[in-house]
Amino acid sequence: MMDQELYMCEVCEMSPAVTTHEVYYGTANRKVSIKHKFQVKICARCHDAAHYKISVGHDMNMELRKQFQREYEKNHTKEEFIKLIGQDYLREER
Repeated sequence: MMDQELYMCEVCEMSPAVTTHEVYYGTANRKVSIKHKFQVKICARCHDAAHYKISVGHDMNMELRKQFQREYEKNHTKEEFIKLIGQDYLREER
């Protein structure tokens, strides 16, 4: 379990982080997220928003997915990312 005194939510930066959120989730992508550290430490409210498709959660998830794809592509190709995750979250920006 994570030490709540050491981490604040990486999304809202206002509440203690209580869980690790895998940015790309679902059975296969969750494992990929864990392996490649596509994860953020977040509070319960932000985690609920992310998983229950509350509009702010959808926007948050999309921004996190884009952010982690950008980081991944600094050392890998777009094609490698798509093979890994199955989708290009940056296609509208290209």
